[in-house]
Order: sequence, then structure tokens, then C-alpha cells
Amino acid sequence: MKELNEAFIKTLAGEAAFRRGLAYFREGRVGSLHQHGNTITADVEGTSTWQVALKHTAAVFEGTCDCPASDHFDFCKHCVATALKYSRHLGKLGRLRESNATDRLPAYLMTLDKKELADSLLELLESDRQLLNRWKMKADVAAGKMDIRAIKKQITAAIPYNRNLYRYRQVRVYFAGIEDMLQELLPLIEKLEPEKALTLVDYAIARIDRALETVDDSGGFRLQVLETLGALHLQTLQRSSYNSKQLSDYLYELYLKPQYELYPAIPSEYDGLLGDEGHAHFLQLIKSDWDALPKLKSGGWNAKYQYLRLQWPLLDQAIKEKDIETEIELRAKTAVDSGDFLSISQLCLQNNLLDQAIDWHNRATNSDSRAHGRQLQIENNQIQIWLRQNKQAEVLQLLWKRFKKSFAVPVYKHIVEVSCDTSDETDNFARAAALLQKEIDSSNQFHSQKATDALANLHIFHQQFEEALLMAEQGTLDPHLLLEISRANRQFPERVLPLLFRVADYHVRQGRNNEYRQAIEIIKEAHEIAGLDYQQQFAVQLSRIRLTNKPKRNFQKWLGEAFSQLL
Repeated sequence: MKELNEAFIKTLAGEAAFRRGLAYFREGRVGSLHQHGNTITADVEGTSTWQVALKHTAAVFEGTCDCPASDHFDFCKHCVATALKYSRHLGKLGRLRESNATDRLPAYLMTLDKKELADSLLELLESDRQLLNRWKMKADVAAGKMDIRAIKKQITAAIPYNRNLYRYRQVRVYFAGIEDMLQELLPLIEKLEPEKALTLVDYAIARIDRALETVDDSGGFRLQVLETLGALHLQTLQRSSYNSKQLSDYLYELYLKPQYELYPAIPSEYDGLLGDEGHAHFLQLIKSDWDALPKLKSGGWNAKYQYLRLQWPLLDQAIKEKDIETEIELRAKTAVDSGDFLSISQLCLQNNLLDQAIDWHNRATNSDSRAHGRQLQIENNQIQIWLRQNKQAEVLQLLWKRFKKSFAVPVYKHIVEVSCDTSDETDNFARAAALLQKEIDSSNQFHSQKATDALANLHIFHQQFEEALLMAEQGTLDPHLLLEISRANRQFPERVLPLLFRVADYHVRQGRNNEYRQAIEIIKEAHEIAGLDYQQQFAVQLSRIRLTNKPKRNFQKWLGEAFSQLL
């Protein structure tokens, strides 16, 4: 192999590109090396992620990169950084191969003197900035140089801003580095005066809040770091000299900051430290600001959020004390749209405040800010009010209107429930069946099928299982309905077996492994229902489904395993 060293790499790239590539290498921008024969590839992080490919043979060493500076031709700074990492890799391999010890790496390290070992470690650290900072921290601790300013500097270095990280691996590494830093610093912070320790915890959380502006942590990697900082925050406050009033003042100021959500929940997680007196003082501070706010007039989130921040702890307290009047009063101040009005109306109904429920319902009905789809919620609220007023006739009129429009079985069940004292169950079924049959006979295939399924469902609801079975035999029903009907009519194996295999056919047609397994489970159920008397009929169906699904290999395999004796 052609010898690879810094001097040779410099001749390929030139002085300027070599210098920038060396910096990239030392900053750890080169990802993992992957070697396939004589080709070595790696990703290098720069203004974007660039892909480098090196070719190394006995006669040739060359590199290409997909960055604009290289244009797949020139040996750019990304090639330099990758070549330097590859060169270090070759050096390490060479030294390792020279050792004959059973445990090569420990044996090799033991042969080095301290200076050489330190030089090797420093060389490794140059390619990993976070690891380098951790070792610098260890050195500062050993030298007794880690005062609050030095610790703050380490926090700053470990939580950089404006990283624009969005890949899972990048974000995981980013927060893992922060967690490692915290584990190193925890013993030191815990020994500081509480006020100084609090300053550092607040500073670290503020930096994380800022960092999250450009770090996409949808994977939740920050949570472990925040858990560590939260535990440290609670521990530090516990050993502080704050009395209950001072602690509540501090938490109140913290609660109003944008990053308060990164702390343990305020005030609930701090109740053990606040005590009753401190908790009451905290709520008093919140209520003072809350009372100073006028009634909210706009439904915009930014405006509403400022109110909700103050409302939440007051609401929690009102709910805990079962103070319904205060809860309604708090919610009324931020009620600006039909959804808010309905929510309060429901609250009033739950607490038997019918007149207030009607008032809030009327506000929702007359609101100019009714969201799309809110009509159903308004009707449901109206139904509950009518039921409290014993106006079953109005309720039934609305429910039948809904059923005629949707053919929804839950609506029909609601009709039966409401009318149980005023009409015969047979009358309800006859009326619903007539509406459904009219739709079944219509030319709209989609509506006809929907009505057919609904009628079968009604038969099941009224335990008219044989009527449902007859519908299943005569027409097409939803596969889940077929399964339910089959299970309800197990006493008719000769009629149920074809239905179960129709359901199995449906699952096989979906062409997915989990569907194949469901089909086989249904076939097993059919085998159980067939018993000894209908084994021949089962065998015919089993052979048919096997023959008609020959291309589906996994289904064939699992079917053969499940029924090896029959097939």
C-alpha cells in the first residue's frame, strides 16, 4: 500500500486546503470510516454533510468529494480530514499487529511510557471536542481550579447554540455529551453554596432552552438531561436557606420565565419544600397577577397563553378543593369561543347547575367563533340539557334526525336508551329497519352497503342472531361483522364455516404477514367449530383457500405448519 502521511496529504491538497482539513479533523467532523476493498468512505460535517471516497492501493492514493469545491475531482478539505482520520487508523492498526500478546490492546498500552501514552491520548482527544472538554475538566478538578466561573465555562462549552441538528444520531450525541458533562460536574456543584449552585442550574437550563431553538429533539433525548438537572434543582433548594416565602418568590419568578417548562412541574413538584404556607403564598402571587388582567377578548394562542399560565395553578387548586364556583369563574375569564363555552356548560351539568349550563350553551350556540365541526358538540350538550329537563321527545327527534343521516349504530342505541320508558323496543327497530331498507334499495352502492351493515348490526344488538346470519349468507357484509355473526351462531356449523373462510379470504387478500396470521387464527376457529361432524366441509374449504393463494408464500408456509396433518 502507498505510504500515507501528513506531508503526502499536503502535497495532494495544497497548504490552504490541508490547513482547513486538519481543523475539520481535529473538530471531529469526520464520521465513521467504511472500507470496501481499496475504497474508504466517510461523511464529513461542514455547511452540509458531504460524502468523501478515498482510493488506496499499492500505487495510488486519491480522493473525491461531492462538495462544490471538489466537484468530484480536486482533493478538498473534506478529503484531507478523512485522509487524516484514515492515516491515524492505519497507524493504530500497524502498532496493534506488531503485538503478540493475547490481550493486545492492554499489552500495547503497558509498553508505553507516560509521556507517550499522554501524547496518544491527546491525539485521540483532538478528534472529539466533547471528550477533550471532559478531560480538561478532570485536569481542572485535579488542580483545584474548578470554581463557579470555571464550571460555568464548562457548561457553556458543553451546550453550544445554533447547531442546526435534526438527525437522531446527531441529537443523541449532543445530549449525551451534556449528560456526561453533568455527571462530571455534579459532585462539584453539590459542594457549592446553594445560591451559587442554583445559578449554575438555572444557567444550564436557560442554555438548553436556547439550544432547542435549533435542535430538533423529537426523539426526547433532552429528557434525561432535564431529569438530572431537575433532581439537582430540587436537592439544591432543599439545602438552601430559603424560608417558605422566599422559596415561593423564587419559584414564582421562575414560573414566569419562558423556560419554566424545562424544570420539574411548578409548583406541584416543589410542594414538599414549599409546605402549606409557601404554596398558599405562591398562589397568592399568581392570583394577584391574574386579578389584574382584564377578561380575555381574543382567541389567539399567544394572547391566551399568557392567561393560561396564570390560570393553571389556580385551577388545580380549585379542583383539588372542589370549589366549582371558583373553577367556573376562572374558566369564564378565558372563554372566548364556542368550545370554551361548551366546556363550561358541561362543567355546570356535571355539578347540577342547570341554569348556568343553559346560559353557557346559548353562548356557544350564538357564538361568532364556532369552529368547523362544532355543531355536533353543541347538539350533544343540548341533548344532555334536555334530558335534565325531561324533554325526551326533543331528544328523540334530534337523534332520529341523526340516525337518518348517518345510520350510526351508537345513535340507534342512544335512541333505545332514551326511549326505554316511552316506547316499545319493537317500534324503534321497525322504524330504523324501514329507514335502512329504503337506503339498501337505493342506487347509491356506498350508502346501500353502509345501510346493510347497519341493519345487520341492529339484528345483533337485539340478539336476532339468525336474522343477522341470513343477511350474511345472502349478501356482502363487513368482514368484522361476519366474524361477529359467525361467533354468535356457532350452533350452525354448516352455515358458519363458509362465512369464517370468507373472513379469512379477506385477510389473506391484504397481502401482509400480520393479516396472514389473523387469517390462520380464524381458520383455527373454524376448525374448532367444525368439530368431528363437519370435518369434510372444513377440509374442502381449507384446500380451496390453499389453492387460491399459492403465490403467498408465507401464508402457505404458516398454513402448512398449522394444519400439517390435514394438508
